[in-house]
Amino acid sequence: MGIINAFVNQIGREAGRDAYRGVKNSSGSSHSPNLGFNDQFLEKVSSFKRLPNDNDTLLNIVNYVEEAENISVENFDWFDVFTELDNKIEFCQRELAEDCQEKLRLIDTQNALTFHKKLEIHQSFIQEIISDRKVELSSKRNFISGILFSFVFINPIYYKVSKDRIFMTFLVGMIIFGLSYLGFFFSFSSEAMKIPKQNTPEAMRAMKTLGVLFFSLAGILYLRIVYNGIKRCNLDNNSISAKEASLEYYTLYLSQLKNNRHLEN
Repeated sequence: MGIINAFVNQIGREAGRDAYRGVKNSSGSSHSPNLGFNDQFLEKVSSFKRLPNDNDTLLNIVNYVEEAENISVENFDWFDVFTELDNKIEFCQRELAEDCQEKLRLIDTQNALTFHKKLEIHQSFIQEIISDRKVELSSKRNFISGILFSFVFINPIYYKVSKDRIFMTFLVGMIIFGLSYLGFFFSFSSEAMKIPKQNTPEAMRAMKTLGVLFFSLAGILYLRIVYNGIKRCNLDNNSISAKEASLEYYTLYLSQLKNNRHLEN
């Protein structure tokens, strides 16, 4: 079944691998419980050797072809499994006795059918990822708007972060307004205080110093809020760029698979 090796276009496959590496941690579908089986099965197939008895060797390769039906296709390692299995079948066709060849032709055909069935599932899986990416990107937030909203304390609401984070931003905003009011009061309204005994030059300087201190604290907290908002904008923008890149790779990869399937047919 050398058709498997001919089917997988290396450029499209590598593009798909790059895309998969970039999103595998964020894709819930990629955490299939069968992925561990893929690794174990690939290791088992790779270590396949001819046994002293041809019938025992044939039985092993038959069992491997049947086990291949349990392979998960929600990653890209399944190609390696079928490629290795294909190589082992060809090895048996070259090395085993003539009375094994008919059975080998049958399991070769069975392996090809299993491969194409898995390929259909794999293409559906890739199409699902592409659809999810398009939905995510259709609701992406404007970077410039996010930056501007950072200056007016509504960046967390714009990016729909957790309620706790929104509450903390609101609370810090109230503290900033309170500190700003105290800073204004002590800096510009201290002379209006009708307490003659306390309205000395030293007291005035102390109150103005307090005003500067309150203004400074408010400024530090405000800059922190703005910094967090801009940081959130950058993180979201980087995430969008990564999703756009993965969408491009996945689209190329799926197109390559379909083109190869068309050429095969």
